[in-house]
This record gives sequence, C-alpha cells and structure tokens, in this order.
Amino acid sequence: RRRVYEYLKQTGGATDEEIERALGISGNTVRPTRGSLVKDGFIIDSGLERLTKAGNPAIVWRVA
Repeated sequence: RRRVYEYLKQTGGATDEEIERALGISGNTVRPTRGSLVKDGFIIDSGLERLTKAGNPAIVWRVA
C-alpha cells in the first residue's frame, strides 16, 4: 500500500496500468491495493482518464 500511495504522491496521479509498470506489480495486486486506499480515503478519482496500452479509457487516481 505504501509503495502505491508514494508513487501516486510523487507522480501526481496514475492509472492502474501505469502503477503496474512503474512498480513492477501485477494488476491482481495493484487493483485491490488501490481499492483499499480509495476505501480508506487516501486516494481518489482525479476526474481524468488516460488510455491504456489497449486503447481503453482508465481512471487516473491521485492522492486525496
């Protein structure tokens, strides 16, 4: 959780896919970790989206 939170704090925001690539963590770890950070109020939806490598829109998450 700390690595994901610190990465978002340093970058100003990122998608799940960007977090996966930057930290070398699988999506199966990133998504529930990010979800718990959202639930606990540490990060929020920035209101922005960026395209994934596959071309799909993805939420950009940022520190609350």
